[in-house]
Amino acid sequence: MESRPRNNNTRKYANPKTTVAASLCMAFILFSAVPYIATADSTLIHDNHGHTWAATGTNLVAAFNALQTNSELWIPAGTYYITNGNLAITKNGVKIHGAGPSTVISFSNGARLISGQYASATTDSVRYRYGVNNLLLENFKITGKGCIELVLGDNTKLQGITATKITACRPAAFRFILPTNDHSCTGLQVIDCHTSQTWAHGFQINAVQPNGYNTLSNVLFDNCSASWAGFLPTGRPSGNSWSVGFDLGEGYSQCALSTPSTTVRDCRADHNWECGFHMESVVQRSLTFIHCQADYNGQKRVYSHPSKYYCSGFVAENGVSLYNCEASYNTNYGVLSRNHPIISGLSGTGNWEGLRKG
Repeated sequence: MESRPRNNNTRKYANPKTTVAASLCMAFILFSAVPYIATADSTLIHDNHGHTWAATGTNLVAAFNALQTNSELWIPAGTYYITNGNLAITKNGVKIHGAGPSTVISFSNGARLISGQYASATTDSVRYRYGVNNLLLENFKITGKGCIELVLGDNTKLQGITATKITACRPAAFRFILPTNDHSCTGLQVIDCHTSQTWAHGFQINAVQPNGYNTLSNVLFDNCSASWAGFLPTGRPSGNSWSVGFDLGEGYSQCALSTPSTTVRDCRADHNWECGFHMESVVQRSLTFIHCQADYNGQKRVYSHPSKYYCSGFVAENGVSLYNCEASYNTNYGVLSRNHPIISGLSGTGNWEGLRKG
């Protein structure tokens, strides 16, 4: 800084070169203090902490490994090949943003996008202990031999995600697991997400704790679809495949699963190997379908398989309500109803055994 003028002969105007240099120096200091701000047209993977990575699969794994509590990560358009290691989310409050269907995550070797406090563990028995809270995934596409497998905490939201040509034999393209060491979760929203040509289920809510119990409340599926579950890109699976579009409650190893408040709205299931919309009988439920559509499910009968039991558009039991839904050309019933579900405004045609049983 210049000293204060001592007499009238001191210059009144600064040297222009000195002024420009000082201005540039100050601008550099201010610019350096501002963190990297994400932009929609960025070509770099970047987060809200100022970190950037070139847009490659290896760097995407590194970016996921760098996630901290309340991190946001932006993934630009491009194809990201994930061949070694999972995309693991282990912290609360993480938000992952793609650029839409032009952001493609291509899995191989059974890799997964997996969440949970122990998602980086090497065994599922440890991975599934606890979920993470306040998770958002949005606006990208997955394909290949892998899946999205989320150990649920509270407030999980997925939107604008598609899964196509999933060749992994994991139970579903979108698998939501109830944590084995935490018996209750709330707030799962799946909005505008779609699956097509998946080896197994399109979507699945899954309890895995041996001889335990889990409760998942406040579930919403809105404007989602599952097509051709049970089909590989190269053709149909074997006749023993157990693949439905939406498996909305599955308890394994004698785990008691309760879903007291599930809404499925404006969703579609079509051309799936077995049911379009399914839930296991042992699940305690309050499940409401609104304006949902199930067409051409039970494809295994089209391919001359003798079994027809799980080939309906909907399976509806006690605790299930259907309002203004449509079911057509399924190879068993439009709705396989048991134990007095509520069904109002059902329509459909061409179901091999009729629109509704019971």
